[in-house]
Amino acid sequence: MKLAGHWGVMWSLAVEEQFYLGYPLVLRVLRTRRRAFFFLLLVILSGVLFRAWVYFENIGGFGMSQIASFAAFDQIAIGAAAFLMQDRFEKEARRIPWLRILFLCAGLALFMAVYTETAARSMGDWILGPTILALGCALMILGGNRGEWGSFWKLISWPGKFSYGCYLLHMTALFIFWNVYGQINPFAALSLFMISTWLLAYLSYRYFEVPANVRIRAAFNIKSSRTF
Repeated sequence: MKLAGHWGVMWSLAVEEQFYLGYPLVLRVLRTRRRAFFFLLLVILSGVLFRAWVYFENIGGFGMSQIASFAAFDQIAIGAAAFLMQDRFEKEARRIPWLRILFLCAGLALFMAVYTETAARSMGDWILGPTILALGCALMILGGNRGEWGSFWKLISWPGKFSYGCYLLHMTALFIFWNVYGQINPFAALSLFMISTWLLAYLSYRYFEVPANVRIRAAFNIKSSRTF
């Protein structure tokens, strides 16, 4: 019996849904931005401690150290914390012009450090690796968001709207055209794979993700997101 591999990447979507179903309820209890920020810091710390526990107790292996919910919540929490910091960062960035460059460079340095100095097969590297990688991405997003970058930065960031859709749907594109790939040359197969993946991601974004976001925000009277 064959396993439908296109379901294999859905674990990350499941982890995100678990976080985002509970996070709004926590915010209603905490009420203030300061309390929410400290709560997110605790979540970030818990992710590191959870992966350290898995490693030193030698339990669970890959699943527990990489894709378990509590092994991944810290990375989402870093993104949420960056969002809470955004307004204050924008004020400071207007006062200190080089702050954006500093955040961009620091984020890139952290990203490259994890990319070049860690290995997915090493459970020890997974204790701090995911947290540092998420922190690097958050710094780059804060440094590159809005500001003076103008249309060029919008062009660079445009693929990001479809990147998560590509991640979730690339296995589906591989599954749909599996019999075709073996009958054409490698370059044509790669081109077909890339085009079909991006097309599926675009259709998902245009006809499902954006309408769903708009309807949910309208139902709860939430201000429209700048992302869309």
